[in-house]
Amino acid sequence: MIRNRLLKLSGGSLQTSLSLSFMIMSVVVLIVTAVGIYFGVQDIWQKRSEKSTLQLFEQLQYSVDVMRHDADKVSKLFLIDPDIQAYLETISDSSNSPGEHVNLTNRVMDRISIVLKNYESISSIYLFTDHGIVVGVSD
Repeated sequence: MIRNRLLKLSGGSLQTSLSLSFMIMSVVVLIVTAVGIYFGVQDIWQKRSEKSTLQLFEQLQYSVDVMRHDADKVSKLFLIDPDIQAYLETISDSSNSPGEHVNLTNRVMDRISIVLKNYESISSIYLFTDHGIVVGVSD
C-alpha cells in the first residue's frame, strides 16, 4: 500500500520510488537523532547548571561563616581589651575628668582602627554603651 502510494507520487518509476523512500527514511533518522541529541545536551547543561549553582551557594555560605567568625573573634577581643574595659568603667563613674574621658575615648578609637586594619571584611566598628554613648570608627 505504501509502495503503491510512493509509486504514484514518484511518477511510477521504481528508482524514483526507492530514492524518495530512502530520503524519507534518512530525514526521519536525522530528526530522531537530532531530538535525542537535543535532550541529551539539555540534560547535561541542566546538571552542570545545578552543580555550579550549588557550588556558588556553598562558597557563599563559607564566606558568610568566615565573616561571622571574624566578627565573633573581634567582639571577644574587645571583651578582654583593657582600654575598652577601662573606657566602659569610666563612663559609669562620673568622678572622672572630661580630659581623662577624652583620652580614653581616643585610645578606644585607636584600638578600633587597628582592628579594622587587620580585618578587611569589617568596614566599621561601633561601641554602644548603656548610657547611650556611641564610639566608633568607619573606613
